[in-house]
Amino acid sequence: MKPKVEVKQDVLRFKMPLMRIWFVIFMFLVVLATVVARLVYIQVYNKDFLQKQGDARYARTIPLSAERGQILDRNGKVLAGSLETLSVWADPSESDLDEDELTQASELLKVSKPWLQKRIADKKKHFVWIKRHLSPDDAAPLEAANLQGFHFKEEFKRDYPYEAITGQLLGFTDINDEGQEGLELAFNDTLAPEDGHKKIIKDMRGNAVEELGEVEPSPGDDVQLTIDLNLQEITYRVLADTMEKTHAKGAAAMILDAHTGEVLSLVNMPTFNPNDPAQLANHAAARNRAVTDTYEPGSTMKPFGVSAGLEEGVITQNTVLPTNNGALQMGRFTIKDDDPFPSMPVWQIIQHSSNIGATKITLLMKPEQVWKYYHGVGIGVPLHLGFPGEVNGRLRDPKTWKPIEQATMSFGHGLSVSLAQITRAYTVFANDGMWLPLSIVKGAPPKDQPHRVYSSMTVKKMMNMLQLVTLPGGTAPLSRIPGYTVAGKTGTARKIDHGHYIHKYVASFVGIAPARNPRFIIGVMVDEPGGANFYGGGVAAPAFAKILSEAVIRYNVPPDDPNYKPYKPPVPASTAAASAPASASAPIAGKDEDIATDMTLDDGEEEVPVATKTDARPAPRTAPNHGQPGFKAGPAQGHSPPPGHSVTAKLH
Repeated sequence: MKPKVEVKQDVLRFKMPLMRIWFVIFMFLVVLATVVARLVYIQVYNKDFLQKQGDARYARTIPLSAERGQILDRNGKVLAGSLETLSVWADPSESDLDEDELTQASELLKVSKPWLQKRIADKKKHFVWIKRHLSPDDAAPLEAANLQGFHFKEEFKRDYPYEAITGQLLGFTDINDEGQEGLELAFNDTLAPEDGHKKIIKDMRGNAVEELGEVEPSPGDDVQLTIDLNLQEITYRVLADTMEKTHAKGAAAMILDAHTGEVLSLVNMPTFNPNDPAQLANHAAARNRAVTDTYEPGSTMKPFGVSAGLEEGVITQNTVLPTNNGALQMGRFTIKDDDPFPSMPVWQIIQHSSNIGATKITLLMKPEQVWKYYHGVGIGVPLHLGFPGEVNGRLRDPKTWKPIEQATMSFGHGLSVSLAQITRAYTVFANDGMWLPLSIVKGAPPKDQPHRVYSSMTVKKMMNMLQLVTLPGGTAPLSRIPGYTVAGKTGTARKIDHGHYIHKYVASFVGIAPARNPRFIIGVMVDEPGGANFYGGGVAAPAFAKILSEAVIRYNVPPDDPNYKPYKPPVPASTAAASAPASASAPIAGKDEDIATDMTLDDGEEEVPVATKTDARPAPRTAPNHGQPGFKAGPAQGHSPPPGHSVTAKLH
């Protein structure tokens, strides 16, 4: 039997020194504190950075597009809308296409293979555009290919269903749907939508696995214009025909509602198609010249100076003024009329568009008096329609006027206007002397307020005279249409090149119809018409008549002169040679007697001598005759009217 071994319990006990225990506890606490500090740092102080890093790897924010507001005509027809499209973008970090897939993608996208390969080469990028605004049909094959790293975004593309007809009026947007020209730019803040976005989580294969939230997009607001699409199409068609027949450099026309100042149509030529990207690179073609370009208005300014004379009481409509047999010398300048009449009554000065007569009338007044009326009808005053690049025109401070400048401004030289400005000015004659501001957004109050410029009696007399302009014997018989009276004025102004007048012309006509109960004010301007007939009465007035003839039908305007017979232009001299003397020649249809000749005017660079008292001697004053609303018009004293110019008329 083996002896029993006794094991003492103290041998099995392990005794750790107290210092070591505290050390272990301390190290555990240090590690715990480090972990906690790290967690606090990560979750509190470095949360945004780490969140961004995580999002960059797995989270995606997908923008959601909204539709841009529509532009509508006054009757609700869509002039500018949006089409749904698909745009292709790629995530280079996800895209790993082999050669066959690259070839397939380039063919479907209709881009070069090297360009596409370079586009997705930078694997650090997560977003690059590949192709924008594909139609759903064009995008379908690419969607079916399901190429790695290629994605689609729904976007909207601007569409203009009437193309060139509303080209300069509406302007266009860029590829990001931001307004660049025209009303698209003017009302961009109203039309522009507020895009939304959606945030998702993707796995390593790029598949969406979780949606974190979405901000709904908000579409832009619509803008409804005062424009009538039917009148816009009519104006466009007539201007295109005028451009073709006259071989002009350009043209513009607009129709106003005579009693509200609303713009019913506004067309420029040449125009452009905003749906054609190739045409958008030329911003000059997109300029709305009717509001951005100025020209010297010529004799369309005469009614305002003559009306000022009537209003100030220095003339009556029957006052006879010497017209110097067609030539008035003012210092080294000669003002001419085509017809060498020794004298004319005021009504005939308007009818025959006499430069000398207009000069004599305005020189009866002080510069400040004349300026008051020019400025009152909006010459040099902003349009406030909102178009980009609107110009104010040019009307100098009257304190700087020299006699020759006051003279030439009376027949529309030495000042400048846009077509919209001179057409707006004629609102005073359609509204018994009240000037109206223009508006182009339906229901939006204009920035300017209507105000009185002339008395009703003055306007009645001037409207009578302006009707004479459109009768045989005036400068614009071609402006009339059967059944309707027209009151208007022609203008044929030479253009300026380096301070000198050259043999290039701007022909214009502004008319009010029907004259007895105005409904429309129509302004037409033709820039550099070709051929022998470059006059406002022969080029712009016929365009006015064509526009008017369709406008009165569209708006059911009742005739006010059912017995009027259309004017027949004289037979050209070439066809009448057999029955006419060798020295005779038929006048050109619509020929104006209002072109400034032999003149070099001060354009801010050249000093113009002050005319002497003898040169600028005014005609004798005649007592006012405001109490005589009607008058009998006959030939000017001392001569008979030229062949084909019957001036006898009775107005009431």
